[in-house]
Amino acid sequence: MHQLGNIAYQQGDYATARQRYAESLEIEQNLGNQSGIALTFGQMGLLAEKQGDKTEAARLFREALEILERLQSPNAEIARESLKRVSG
Repeated sequence: MHQLGNIAYQQGDYATARQRYAESLEIEQNLGNQSGIALTFGQMGLLAEKQGDKTEAARLFREALEILERLQSPNAEIARESLKRVSG
């Protein structure tokens, strides 16, 4: 679902991308896949940013960052930079 969301995003079909990311998030949450949850929050943040909703993008990037920091993932820096971009 996540990859289908990415394809829809790249094609500019943001409604479908949002739907696929939401489905992906639900699957990842059911599986308890924290890394997958963070990745999906990040993509949803990018989508919100692309659509001009910086408040929602910041919320989603914060969610991703919280998980990535807990996992001590090097990807936390990407989420941190994304959050700065929409918060500044």
